[in-house]
Amino acid sequence: LGLALLAEGNSVQGREALKQALEVRPAMLLAQVRLAESYMDSGTYEDAEIHIRDAMRVNPRHPRVRKLQVRINITRDNRGAVIALVRSRLADPAFPLHFQDVAVVVAMVLDDVVRVETLVRTAIREQPNDPLYLLADGWSKVSADQRAALSGLIARVMLNDIDAEP
Repeated sequence: LGLALLAEGNSVQGREALKQALEVRPAMLLAQVRLAESYMDSGTYEDAEIHIRDAMRVNPRHPRVRKLQVRINITRDNRGAVIALVRSRLADPAFPLHFQDVAVVVAMVLDDVVRVETLVRTAIREQPNDPLYLLADGWSKVSADQRAALSGLIARVMLNDIDAEP
């Protein structure tokens, strides 16, 4: 019910329904993730962080949980945490390859042109028509002012649109 209400745009009732479900079954990962995403979307970052932590307790290796960690740290402009998270996740062979998408976005946000070029060079060989990699390739070739204007927008769009595998 909570997920359906959120999907219909009724965030207040949707959140309440998910919270009630979590009182009965606190280990419902999808409920924790959707609550965190809903709070992030509304700018209520403290509540989002609570549910991200709760989701971490349920399954710290789940791709959507990890993406939420990156998203909250980018939103909070916590670059040190973003860099540490990306490094640890990229070194983890169990993590799905689509985390490379997040690494590209984070490198763009941090204006790390060399890292973007390196990641994109590898990624384009594997997925030559992927819009993110093509966009990032173009991003790395424009001026610093243009990169700065694009980075935040790209990060918000990509981190919202990258759907993790269940």
